[in-house]
Amino acid sequence: MKNVCKVFGGTTVVKDVCLEIGDGEFMVLVGPSGCGKTTTLRMVAGLEEVSSGEIYIGSRLINNVPPKDRDIAMVFQSYALYPHMTVFENMSFGLRLRGMPKDEIEKRVLNAAKLLGLEGLLDRKPKQLSGGQRQRVAMGRAIVREPKVFLFDEPLSNLDAKFRVAMRIELKMLQRRLGTTTIYVTHDQTEAMTLADRIAIMENGRVRQVGTPKEVFEMPKDLFVASFIGSPEMNFIKGRVEVVEGDVVVKSKSQAFRMSPEQKVRLARMEGASVTLGIRPVGFVLGANDGLTQLQGAVEVIENLGSEKYAYIRTEDGLLTVRLEPHETVNEKENVIISVLDGQVHCFDEEGKNILGG
Repeated sequence: MKNVCKVFGGTTVVKDVCLEIGDGEFMVLVGPSGCGKTTTLRMVAGLEEVSSGEIYIGSRLINNVPPKDRDIAMVFQSYALYPHMTVFENMSFGLRLRGMPKDEIEKRVLNAAKLLGLEGLLDRKPKQLSGGQRQRVAMGRAIVREPKVFLFDEPLSNLDAKFRVAMRIELKMLQRRLGTTTIYVTHDQTEAMTLADRIAIMENGRVRQVGTPKEVFEMPKDLFVASFIGSPEMNFIKGRVEVVEGDVVVKSKSQAFRMSPEQKVRLARMEGASVTLGIRPVGFVLGANDGLTQLQGAVEVIENLGSEKYAYIRTEDGLLTVRLEPHETVNEKENVIISVLDGQVHCFDEEGKNILGG
């Protein structure tokens, strides 16, 4: 995609999207509702016209190519199955429209059914299937076309939480086996982090950052990416850059925060500037540690999720979320000290950009 824009009635909803997706890559477009991710996907599919810019599949410009000739297959949030057709008929429908020989149709459908665990369901109608089985049929209908690109528009959002996790794993393994280039749209950042080779994070029609799940988690380019990626989300603390006895620190309401050597180089030119510090819940440890920045507060809520446990601690710098180790025990209303681990503090300037550039 080269400088792709979409305008609806004078309102630009997709703005200068530039994105290159590798052959066989699993790319996820993620962002809040209304950020333009589905519109971007629909332009790739040919279901929306491109207002300006260019979209290529391989070396072929497809802006004016009809959807049926783009060699793509799309799976929607709704399963869009024909209720009067069997699973076999639904999966083979597109191939029959293209006039493919019957033996080739049967071969492709049976292969896809085996991949998706649908072999025993080919004679059933959609109303006889569970939600997860219907979603697999919708995927099977896309797979049998053997397209150059798969497009997924929030395909798991209609499933319950337990089955959504199972289908995520299945989908990832399936894409690995097929090796087909895939663009996947979701608003669920956990889904994005677990599925993607790379993630494009969108807000207000723009791509804010592109990177691997590890890259966008560990080095967000700006405050929006930092707040959107990660669950629970990053803690933010307001502060001001100061030089104390030759050392560059960021002072909040309660404390002077130690910064990394790389951050100090950038911050030395910003003395007196207001900044925002970002610390993920995993960036704290419970208790006082010599040499680390320490904060005091009272525990307001303990959230026990089984494998993970979080404390919400009220400090002078606001309510902070801290991940606890499984063996650690604190009580609500208890006063505690938490320490900030070295290398866990992000620093964002007044425009919201990571001072280290992301």
